[in-house]
Amino acid sequence: SSYINYKLTGVMSSDMDQAVRTQCLDIHTMKWSKEIGDVIGVDLDKILPDLYQVTDVIGSVTKEAAAETGLMAGIPVVAGASDALTSVYATGLTRLGEACESSGTTSLVFVGASAPSACDVPVVTKPYSMPGVPYVFDAPISTSGASLKWYLDTLGQPEREKATALGKNVYDYINEVAHDVPAGCKGTMFFPYLLGERAPLWNSHARGMFIGMSMDTTREDMLRSVFEGTAYAIRHVLETVKASGGEADCLRITGGGSKSRTWSMIKASVLKKPVMVMDEKSGDVPFGDALIAGQAIGLYTDMSKTIEKLISVKEVIQPNEAWAAVYDKLYPYYISMYQDLDKDLLRY
Repeated sequence: SSYINYKLTGVMSSDMDQAVRTQCLDIHTMKWSKEIGDVIGVDLDKILPDLYQVTDVIGSVTKEAAAETGLMAGIPVVAGASDALTSVYATGLTRLGEACESSGTTSLVFVGASAPSACDVPVVTKPYSMPGVPYVFDAPISTSGASLKWYLDTLGQPEREKATALGKNVYDYINEVAHDVPAGCKGTMFFPYLLGERAPLWNSHARGMFIGMSMDTTREDMLRSVFEGTAYAIRHVLETVKASGGEADCLRITGGGSKSRTWSMIKASVLKKPVMVMDEKSGDVPFGDALIAGQAIGLYTDMSKTIEKLISVKEVIQPNEAWAAVYDKLYPYYISMYQDLDKDLLRY
């Protein structure tokens, strides 16, 4: 994005979100790290571009860029951010104590933070230009929705055939089936590490697993365990964030995964927190871009109030107490099983 901004304006720049990803930014001073530069023998200030906040106007469209793109010369160009951080604006995270999940093939989980995290914790913060929420913990999970797709692609032919026979969308059908399976799936647990795992494990050697199956295990048990395993992964993230200095009392959820009420009910019960299902436009990256651009040019003077007006909660799903009690008993096994297997098995 910095290169596109350079071509539009002639200004060499880096927004703070991209700068964090280089591992060369000192998050405490918000400047290029002198310590890292000294270690590698480079003056980072001389070779890296100037730093800008996400909502800073870095310049305007030049005549040359206008001729090539059809844009009007003089239009202000904003530093902007990655699609991941932009989606946080569009989910409406405006206060400390909130977490949000952009639920799709992967899950992007963010939690508001009042201060930068230490550099040696499993989940770290990045700048977030929101009044009262200067930072967010950034915790991506690799295969959430992808785990459900994997199930359907490899094991789910009967479910596809049944959905077709009933004239239903297959995802609607498996949501109905999974809802009626008792919580805990008779001890069957799924670990959604089909592509390794990012937060909070950062382990490309981790592997997906079904564990705890018996002769009594049914297809329906296996299906619901996929929903539950991905919810355990989110709880693992949020508990790691808490140990790293952050806290969340609710989860705002958007994206394709938010259309599954069964999944949201399971998440609420695993997390023991209300899940706030956002309206259809929430979490949409272009919508987040529009919010950032509007703040940058002064169209939105109070981003928190603007978001409250433009982004609404469609439904609040509370934990099912009976389900939550089961998940509280099983979750420690989810953590210990991975830890025990990782010592010997998952790295081969």
